Amino acid sequence: SGADLSEANLSGANLSGADLSRADLSGADLSEADLSGAGLRWANLSGANLSGANLSGATGNFTVGYFGRQHAVAAGGFISIGCEHHTYDVWLAEYEAIGRQRGYSDDEIADYGVWIKLAVARQQRIEAGNK
Repeated sequence: SGADLSEANLSGANLSGADLSRADLSGADLSEADLSGAGLRWANLSGANLSGANLSGATGNFTVGYFGRQHAVAAGGFISIGCEHHTYDVWLAEYEAIGRQRGYSDDEIADYGVWIKLAVARQQRIEAGNK
């Protein structure tokens, strides 16, 4: 709890059940990390890469979607879907082009677009309350 892990490379780390509440994880690479059951309440996830991270049962200020080909995580100004990791603004502006580039169907792109818009709206409310 409260650890400074900013910019840390925690890719693939087993953090299952870890208490990371109030930790500074800004800019940390948490890709493919096992965060199942982890406590991330009030953690700073700004710019953290959560691509492929297992957040099942974790608690914190993030939004997760499991559908289609990949799972998606929104937190700290960024969304990770599969191996793609971009800011909220980039996803909102370019989700269709990214989806087409990845070979997604029109229906999959539409589904991700709806989720992205909802996730960004939710995260912006959450993140505004944390300041």
